[in-house]
Amino acid sequence: MSSDSDKSITWIVTAVMIVIAVFGWGFLAGSYVGAHPVERKIQVPTENVSSIRVGRESVITVGIAASAVFIYTAVTQLPNFFTVILWHLTDRIWLLVLLLLLEVLAVAGGWSLKQLEQQLAKPYQPRR
Repeated sequence: MSSDSDKSITWIVTAVMIVIAVFGWGFLAGSYVGAHPVERKIQVPTENVSSIRVGRESVITVGIAASAVFIYTAVTQLPNFFTVILWHLTDRIWLLVLLLLLEVLAVAGGWSLKQLEQQLAKPYQPRR
């Protein structure tokens, strides 16, 4: 059943936890910057929302700009790691709790999948 191209459950759970941590850091950094405005080097168009042409191109443009700001904020706030974490511990603990809950759910899901894998590895024995 397993081959060299298959990924183990541990590998997948680790990857999911890393993705949760990376996105979580981005949300924490964005929350911190939103509460403590800093001068940004990436300028987002601040024109009136009603004047934006609604269409596929504008949605893609806004999505790319939002992703760029998200990544920029996450990277530029890395030196302030401890400040961001401490601020969230005192002012917005719900976001840290949510991220920790997601990490725990990833571990619990991986553990349950490991248990299922062990059960399925045993040969089937019908009841008598």
